[in-house]
Amino acid sequence: MNLFVEAIIAGLVILIVGSIVGFVLSKLTVSDLPPVCKDWNKNFIMEISLFLTGVFAYLITRSLGVSKGMTKKASKPVEVYMKGVKKMFS
Repeated sequence: MNLFVEAIIAGLVILIVGSIVGFVLSKLTVSDLPPVCKDWNKNFIMEISLFLTGVFAYLITRSLGVSKGMTKKASKPVEVYMKGVKKMFS
């Protein structure tokens, strides 16, 4: 897969996970913010920053070689799982 496609996917994963975590934390905590703070996220600043964090974190770890070892170890269970899925549907 292309490096930039992988980076986009990593950014989307961070965006989704970060949004879920932010939503859960907002429901668990009570804050008394002034009305001006309610308009803060109208430009989707949090979502954009989470997405770019995922993209740049992925590119940095790939360039440093950190993710190569992690992906080899992580891909083995995925391969085993996919073989099981293929058996189920064949």
